[in-house]
Amino acid sequence: MTGHERVAEAIRFAADRAAAGASIDEVLTSMRASGFSVGQCAIALARSGLCEQSETKAAVLRSPAWSDIAEAHEAFARQIEEALSHHE
Repeated sequence: MTGHERVAEAIRFAADRAAAGASIDEVLTSMRASGFSVGQCAIALARSGLCEQSETKAAVLRSPAWSDIAEAHEAFARQIEEALSHHE
């Protein structure tokens, strides 16, 4: 399966779960358990209309499904921002 096919599958998966009445947190928990990546989850939330694209990062990282990586992700993002600001 190509990356594009996997993303399309993630979008369908999220939309199907939401249509069945699952909350965003339940959708994300199911997606992670099914092997979707954090990036695929974020894309699926935005493209399925479950949340605005500008809110996807926060929705995913606040979710219990991905809470174990939230701190590391934020630290990594800060390091990149700091490194880029020193090289402007």
